[in-house]
Amino acid sequence: MTVTFAEQMQGLITAVLMVVIGMLAIGWTTHHADTVIAQRKMFLQALSLRYFAGLAMYAFNINSVVIGMGDDAGAWHGLRYQAFLDDPENGLFALPTYLVNSFVGINRGYGPWIGLFFYLTRLTGLFTVVSISAFAGAMTVIVVYRLGRTLFSETVATRAAYLVMCFPSLVLWSSLPLKEPIVILLEVSAIYACMRLRHDGLTPRHLVLCVGSLLLLLSMRFYVFYLLGAVVLASLLLFRSGARALSPAQGLAISLALLGPIYLISGSLKAHMDFFEKRANLESAEKFRTDVSKASTVEATRSGIELDYDLNTSQGFVMQALVGSAHLLLAPFPWQLRIGSLRMFLTTPELLFWWYIFFRWVVPGLGILFRQRLNDLIPIFLFMLLLGGVYSMTCGNIGIIYRQRAQFLPYFLIFGAYGSVRRREDPWGRPFSEPVHQVELAEPGWPDMRVPPQLEPAWGPRGPSPGRPLGLTGPGPRPFQVPDGPRGPAS
Repeated sequence: MTVTFAEQMQGLITAVLMVVIGMLAIGWTTHHADTVIAQRKMFLQALSLRYFAGLAMYAFNINSVVIGMGDDAGAWHGLRYQAFLDDPENGLFALPTYLVNSFVGINRGYGPWIGLFFYLTRLTGLFTVVSISAFAGAMTVIVVYRLGRTLFSETVATRAAYLVMCFPSLVLWSSLPLKEPIVILLEVSAIYACMRLRHDGLTPRHLVLCVGSLLLLLSMRFYVFYLLGAVVLASLLLFRSGARALSPAQGLAISLALLGPIYLISGSLKAHMDFFEKRANLESAEKFRTDVSKASTVEATRSGIELDYDLNTSQGFVMQALVGSAHLLLAPFPWQLRIGSLRMFLTTPELLFWWYIFFRWVVPGLGILFRQRLNDLIPIFLFMLLLGGVYSMTCGNIGIIYRQRAQFLPYFLIFGAYGSVRRREDPWGRPFSEPVHQVELAEPGWPDMRVPPQLEPAWGPRGPSPGRPLGLTGPGPRPFQVPDGPRGPAS
């Protein structure tokens, strides 16, 4: 695809606009105000990496290799909706109806939101959408950093942010005019806001962030909205922690007051219920699995997975869940790479990196967190379990399952960063190579009186303090004090 100089300039102007918006958004914080400068540097690095990766892919026509025909049609859809708003009979007066209609139907929101941006800024074209995708990918890095810092520590947060920033597939999806990076950003933002609401109580900015992210998901990927909405409600109403957590009545009232009018105005609830009634069953899952494994485009890429398990039997259901989960986590496997297409073969370097991270860092980190921090991480675990279950039961194509894995990578990389730190640090959070403390005993035989960390609930009785990792909340180790002897103070 040939990109004109005018489109490149519009994309550059859009990138500058996204930098301004990102800088302002990053400054909207109180819990992470002490690291705003570092966050802005990470944002600029991530945005630049994604923008120039997009330039390189279209300059050398790599985009036609890594994605299918028509997958990057976001700019084309945006131009269609911009033309609707440019019509003299519509314009700004039709904007309320235009916004409401973006929630009607099945996943119609991406095109209308891009078209609205085109209409308001007059910046159109392919690279404008690439800049928007790069912005979404860069903001995902910041939200991952804040989530890791909230749950663990500065070290874990920084390591997780740079893993997300440089992970090849996450860079790839956010360098193309796709809605994947926007969906991932909305999911991670809703999870982060839910974490803060669980433990800080009703804070307006986190409430706006959570509800706004969910509503945008409703227009772009509606089934994720229902899954994540259920996770948020369950986390706020059932699995609560923290002294200032929302009461069940508050959580229910907020949910009805904010989500109810959207359903009543847009009518999307009926359309979605009709969809679930027709397709949310095992027969439809089997049909979808078969269709994506035997489509004509699949024959060319040799990415189909022949799974003929009968989902109506217990054995078939369990086997599909296990095999689908394995593909979601680790595919493509070596025997699939051997017979796959060039597109599949190009994933080999990333796969080797991912397999190393997964088995060396993610699995040990998850083992520790399941034992020690399960309640704190309920929203993340529930969301990954529900969405992963849906993708596993419909697994029939390596390319699709590889693309779906990107929605889980931010959380896996946070767990991997935690696992890598735990492999190198002691319970105080310092490297093993450093001494825990320097002690010179006046007389031999005195016991080691180091005070172990005081393990409290991760969020503490008064909630987290700004910038304080939510894990070991007790004081650090006290230096050894030799008690006074019968002849006065020890010297």
